[in-house]
Amino acid sequence: TFLWDQGRIPLVLRNDILPAKIEELEPIESSRIYEDSLLNNHPMLQYNRLKIDQLEIDRRLKAEQIKPKIDLKYRALNRPFEYSREGTGILEDNYSWGLSFSFPILIRKERGELQKLKIMLEQSENEFFSKRQELSFKLKKSINDWDASARKAELYGSASSDYERLLQAEQRLFNIGESSVFMVNNRELGYISAQLNWIKSMADNRLAELKTYYMLGILSDR
Repeated sequence: TFLWDQGRIPLVLRNDILPAKIEELEPIESSRIYEDSLLNNHPMLQYNRLKIDQLEIDRRLKAEQIKPKIDLKYRALNRPFEYSREGTGILEDNYSWGLSFSFPILIRKERGELQKLKIMLEQSENEFFSKRQELSFKLKKSINDWDASARKAELYGSASSDYERLLQAEQRLFNIGESSVFMVNNRELGYISAQLNWIKSMADNRLAELKTYYMLGILSDR
């Protein structure tokens, strides 16, 4: 259901592909991969940063539009040379220059748009810090759950080993006539229950790892 090959073809597993044995697995703790800087690369926070940058550009553009406009103009007239009696060419009035100043009298609309952008920018910045705080809280909770699942898996692994030793001891007692089938079966049921709890705790540990990667906004290669 969840495994696909290239070209959107459902992946069919071979018969010789089996899950790893529980004895070959070890609980994983968060300290092996987690770094504080990873939160800064979260896609949601990157999106909010781009939104803030865009609003800042719009604000600067609106601010430029309400500033006074001063233009300095220079234009050559390209009049022909006039020659003096001595035959020396001189330039007379062959250029013009001017200075213009303009400023809109009524700029209520422009000022309103600028104020609107400032409010939107402040709101986006508040949303950014709020979202970062929310993600940080959820990430810490996810990491705590991950570490707790690792400790729980270790406890269940130890309990499984203890139940196995009790079962082996009970079988030896049964072989020498010091125990009964009922006691052996009781020990075996305890061992099986401990094994199931251990397997479930290891699966929960892997799920907690993937949830932490999800909270960081990255894909795990596991």
